[in-house]
Amino acid sequence: MDTDNLLFGKVLKEIRENKQYTQQEISNHTMSRSNYSKMEKDVVNPNVEKYFSILNYLDMNHDEFAFILNGYKLDKKDTIIHLFKTMEQIPTFDYLETLITLSKEFLSEQEDHLISDIYYSCCSWYALLKDHDVKKARIYAEKIWNRLKELDKFYLSEYFLLNRILFYFELETTVSLVDKAIEELEKYAPLYEAGQLLSQLIINLSAVLITHKEYEKALSYTGKLLQDRKEKLDVLTLGSVYVYQAVCMERLNNPTEAQKCYDSASQLFQTINRIDLIDEINKAPYALFNPFIQVEIH
Repeated sequence: MDTDNLLFGKVLKEIRENKQYTQQEISNHTMSRSNYSKMEKDVVNPNVEKYFSILNYLDMNHDEFAFILNGYKLDKKDTIIHLFKTMEQIPTFDYLETLITLSKEFLSEQEDHLISDIYYSCCSWYALLKDHDVKKARIYAEKIWNRLKELDKFYLSEYFLLNRILFYFELETTVSLVDKAIEELEKYAPLYEAGQLLSQLIINLSAVLITHKEYEKALSYTGKLLQDRKEKLDVLTLGSVYVYQAVCMERLNNPTEAQKCYDSASQLFQTINRIDLIDEINKAPYALFNPFIQVEIH
């Protein structure tokens, strides 16, 4: 958290009073009221167990409290992580340049494995999308994988990184890694960002499969995604899934079903006024949403 954040106790007291709780109600079953009072005066800090207990009684989670404590803004590290996690399927050059700059500035002040990997990931995608240089992109991706492969277990941050370097691996390895990720992410089912990540992994895997002309496999993954998460997908993501399915069906000589999927995608893009995407469906649907189509990833 940035060093210019508000005092812990001051924010704690303000939230408690705004919610009209007494000190006794918040400290109940956790600590004495006098000890809790010292926390609001910033005389003592709670241990982890007491901290989460206090937040529980305040009807608040850690992310919201930290956001408020930092003056209703994300700190530098969380800003970079947020931008990385919410990056579009094919990010713009400006978006990548912003993330690269922020990461470099952060790393000039302190070491951080995650921010370093985000920096490498963005450099990798910049090389992939702007220079169409898969060799250069793989050099950056390898730096990420060299750290990740030494870990005993992946958690959400590692799977977000993995999602952005799928092009680095042989196809069989890519499929295996994503299958394992899908299995692990099921454990995180109640968490919204885990569901978003799961969808992104399947979509990126499908893009890789289409590039390798594995159309039936891509159809299988996108079909499962629609079956399990259709109602939870945003319009742009859902439209991209329909485009992928249409491309696969077209390549598998099923033009009737392909056209139905193109029509579904066009209708969705119409609702968000993305006429540019509808035009791309008519011009070059095979390249739409697929960041790997202009490079040799075999």
